[in-house]
Amino acid sequence: MRPRSPALPLGLLLALVACGGDPAAEPSPYEVCKADGAECCADTDCGEGSHICDFNYICSVMGDHSVECGGWSGSRTCLDVCALDGTCADAALTCVEREQFQGGDYGQTYRVCVAEPLDGDRPVARVGREQRGVHTVVWLAGSPYEMGQQQGRLLHDELAGGVTAIGTDPLLKGMFALSRAKGLVDLARSRSYPEILDECRGLSDTAGDVGWTEEMCLVLNFGDVVQEFLEYGVPEAAAANGGCSQAIVSGAATADGRVYHARTLDWFKIDFVVEHPVVFVRQPTDKIAHVVIGFPGNLSPYQGMNAEGLVLASNQVDPLDVTKDKTTGRSHVQLLAKALAETSTVAEARALFLAEPDMTFEAIAASDPRGGEVFEVSPFTDAVRTQQDGVVVVTNHFLAPETDAVDQDPPSEGSRRRLTRLQQLVPKDAPETRYGTFTPAVLAEVLRDRVNPDDGTFSAEGVIDDGNSLATNGALYQVIFDPAGLRFWVAAGALPVPDQPLTGFSLAELLELKGYEQFPATDLP
Repeated sequence: MRPRSPALPLGLLLALVACGGDPAAEPSPYEVCKADGAECCADTDCGEGSHICDFNYICSVMGDHSVECGGWSGSRTCLDVCALDGTCADAALTCVEREQFQGGDYGQTYRVCVAEPLDGDRPVARVGREQRGVHTVVWLAGSPYEMGQQQGRLLHDELAGGVTAIGTDPLLKGMFALSRAKGLVDLARSRSYPEILDECRGLSDTAGDVGWTEEMCLVLNFGDVVQEFLEYGVPEAAAANGGCSQAIVSGAATADGRVYHARTLDWFKIDFVVEHPVVFVRQPTDKIAHVVIGFPGNLSPYQGMNAEGLVLASNQVDPLDVTKDKTTGRSHVQLLAKALAETSTVAEARALFLAEPDMTFEAIAASDPRGGEVFEVSPFTDAVRTQQDGVVVVTNHFLAPETDAVDQDPPSEGSRRRLTRLQQLVPKDAPETRYGTFTPAVLAEVLRDRVNPDDGTFSAEGVIDDGNSLATNGALYQVIFDPAGLRFWVAAGALPVPDQPLTGFSLAELLELKGYEQFPATDLP
């Protein structure tokens, strides 16, 4: 906005422009507009409140009380004002902030819907929520504190349900009670990233009236550390042992040469998580917009994809020696949030993960439109596993020579079986390989495979958590990503999750990005 100087009220200034001065003077922009019979020459021509006139010019009152005007710009048509959540009624239009000068020498900023933004227009990030089947889509934007406030308002009722769940669900209630007793709340506060602390404060400021506290937010979003620190030697937490499966395929492994990343997040049944699947579209100021697939109050993700096509998802790994856990590192799920917002490629994400000190043991699968890797990270040593023939898979134990000696040996039977089955289905020369045929639909078949690789038996339909197959280890989410197309498919919302439909989403559509029309967000069969 240009510096303000003393100016007459717009109505009086227009009257002077239209009626006063030297009869030989050039006609004012307003007069030219009226003479041309344009659709509008002032906002008042467009009615009250819902439109503004796209007509821009500056006039100033000089020392001798004459008025001088510059040239004009704009289509001289009425533009729709954006909805409060930053959307346009016409989905083909984009909401932007635009500064208008209509006769005065100071401007007024409007949010309007345009076909093509102009230089100087500022895109408006959407904030709001929308229901798509069982999934709640929530758009957040701005600073961490602002995004916390927005989530507290938009998911207020759901967060109230979360407070009830924490007070009644045996696993959650025990987790929070033990976190307080063992000092993990203070640890989370001291070792969380500043942006997580700020977002938790914003969330509790708008949902504190239903009991959602900053402490709840911190424990929930320090979840990977809390789970591992509580699991060992705490009988109440023994059932919380997680189990996840991931496969990244690309090049000759796929039917079309593209990169696909499939993931099952397995954990213990928590009704609050199952019943409230949320797709968060996060648009942090001056950082990379990204999507997180989670639940109300979930700020630090277990899986997500950013607008650069970087996909990250975490798998807990059980340590050989729990004394190797540290209290001076970082939460991996918080680090995953940081990577989605600040890195664009697998290589950049790898550098970030390997540079930060680790508190616990984790396998992070990362992919982008060029391929994928698995980062095996621990307080003791780190390693990176790359794709072989366009394939890399991971469950809940380390495989790299550098890290294989520091995790649980032998691995849990569930992790071993899932890895064995992936190795039967995914690599190039595997006995039942789907190599060369992989598409999102084929990867869905792999995630939903119910075969016990040890004896070939099938887990019965309806079984949720027997630890015998890829589909039956307590799945809470199944997600398949297409990094180059910015698409993803999610199954969630009811148990068994592998029986739920895989709903298609386009991050490009959610962010209103151009150029991705050839990658529609259709559901998988």
